[in-house]
Amino acid sequence: MMRCKFCGKPTKSHTTGDIAICHSCFIEEGDLARSLLAEAEEEAEEDDEIDEMFDQLPKHETEDAFYTDLTPLINALQGQTEDMRDATPLPEEVIEDLRDLLGTVNTRQLIGSLGENYVMSSTVSVDPETHKDGVGIPPKMIEYLLGLLCTLEPNKEGDLPYDEVHETTDRLTRSLILHVVGDEVDIQSLPEEERHQYFIESQVLGRELAASRFVYPSQYLEAAERAYTPHNNILQNELGFTIQDATQFVRDLSQLYQEQYQRMLDRFGEFSRITRVAHGGFIRHLDQYDDDEEGMEAYLDSDDYGEAQHEINQAQERYQEAKQDLWLEKETLIERIDDNEQEFKSFLDRMAVSLGSVPQDDFTYPYEHNPLHGRPIIEHDGEYIIPHFNALLRAVAETYYYDLIGLTGYGSQDEHGGKFGSQWGDYVEEWTHECLLTIFPDIEILINPEYSVAGDSYETDLVILHEDTCIVIECKAKKLTLQTRRGDYPAVKDDVIDGIGDGHDQASRLIDNIQAGEVTKLSTDNDTITIDADTIERYLPVIVLREQYDWIATTEYPTIADIEDNLPYVTSVYDLEVITECLESSDRFIDYVTKRIQLSGVQKLASPDEIDYLGAYIDNGLEVLDMPDDIRVDMCNFAHIVEDQVGHQFYPPELGGDELPFDEGSD
Repeated sequence: MMRCKFCGKPTKSHTTGDIAICHSCFIEEGDLARSLLAEAEEEAEEDDEIDEMFDQLPKHETEDAFYTDLTPLINALQGQTEDMRDATPLPEEVIEDLRDLLGTVNTRQLIGSLGENYVMSSTVSVDPETHKDGVGIPPKMIEYLLGLLCTLEPNKEGDLPYDEVHETTDRLTRSLILHVVGDEVDIQSLPEEERHQYFIESQVLGRELAASRFVYPSQYLEAAERAYTPHNNILQNELGFTIQDATQFVRDLSQLYQEQYQRMLDRFGEFSRITRVAHGGFIRHLDQYDDDEEGMEAYLDSDDYGEAQHEINQAQERYQEAKQDLWLEKETLIERIDDNEQEFKSFLDRMAVSLGSVPQDDFTYPYEHNPLHGRPIIEHDGEYIIPHFNALLRAVAETYYYDLIGLTGYGSQDEHGGKFGSQWGDYVEEWTHECLLTIFPDIEILINPEYSVAGDSYETDLVILHEDTCIVIECKAKKLTLQTRRGDYPAVKDDVIDGIGDGHDQASRLIDNIQAGEVTKLSTDNDTITIDADTIERYLPVIVLREQYDWIATTEYPTIADIEDNLPYVTSVYDLEVITECLESSDRFIDYVTKRIQLSGVQKLASPDEIDYLGAYIDNGLEVLDMPDDIRVDMCNFAHIVEDQVGHQFYPPELGGDELPFDEGSD
């Protein structure tokens, strides 16, 4: 039995789709109840169409696991790719249309609406600008639009055709994906290996155009402090603030803007309720007439209609005022900073970008370096807005790298990166070690153990000797290049070989020589450990990356790097922290890593997010069904299990807590 939407009591009285309303609440709420039931009926019809489509797809099901095989749907779409590509304009043409459209809108109003879309996509079901269900414009494309607006002179007048902006953005996404393959290429005639390369390009690019990498908010701040604290003196001298200043300013600004967004959401809730009640009143009027047209005319002539429109207009004005209040003067921002006013001004100067200040030639495509990547606070006429909180959090963890690597006498653009480059990445190893200490005894973890083979000395990052298992861990700070993020396969392969491939080779060298009896001792600063290969039954190579590689790391790396022996488990340090918090014991961690390596070898169960695999493991032991070789199941709905278990640990109150979702979930 379903529960009443209003009072929560079990009821069978008024049910439609996922909505149930008991008779008492139906009488009490009246028009609001009618509106909710009418909308639920429309949604149920749409859901029925989707369910009918998925019912036709093969299912793989056991007592503990259930997966839908999307292969037939994917194959059908791939067969239509060329026709769809021919019917879709080139990305350059769509971007030109988009620039023209953005040049006609009220810039500040649009930026406020984009910020609203970003926040409300996870908190309400209907976007008030588009009047459509769903998440609206994806987070990464919101970030793209904001960056594009920074290349245009701002308009103070103009309409807000948000639905047209949304549609044009969706058209650009389709165009970029479909034109990954040139018009001259016949995809179906290509060898399987080349087709798979294009498939990887589409996966990587598609992710970059949607939600991109999932990281909890507090993890970005932790990464920033771990990465830049050793360089605080340089940051203070060059930028005017330390990394602790920066992370505290982010917390202060997040709390301030959380209040502004909450006020806007409250006004939206008021506006939504009033419009729903008016909608219910309209339905009640129609029910009194046999002819809908006659009923509509009678309603438009009624006092109810005039009163409802007056209330709606007033609520709309209050809602729009709250949206405009998202733009705050510098003095208002400074008032929220307890100390370090001068440091905050330096921080704001470094992190803000003014509308119209970015040359158009500097930013065109979504996969290029976005102005918001380095300056996520937008300024106009002395007022500031943070329309994309994930961009702010990510920037504080990423952007100062470029200040330091380009600093004469401290950084360097060569492959070593100067003094800064020699230290960059050390924090990944330290963070990895701390994560593992939560589930392994300190005595089992060897830090930077050294060993010799044929007179040559080598060092690995971490080795864990746990009962009959030897885990060899290499930590890599390799950043993905912009060419990789756009899906360029040669760049993808270079990055995978430099990051995952090198780590695999280093871990394999130790594993192979232990198995061959060539390495029997590992030396650390504190001790020398004797290794007996006869007592080790399982070897697990693990690569921990500084950043997430998405599809590349979760599924595709064995094929890209041509890895056959000692296939490693690949994860990011962000995901490792969540994994060790969730699994809580060394045995479960070892079991999880073992199963993930098995999955990577067969590439049956695919998701760009490691958190989905972790959720599936918690839910059903990451059970992999016996499926034919040509089946690949996309898995993207298990992350909520992880969120329920440990998500609260990674949302400090000043970053929104459970009130506002300033993270990017995996879409």
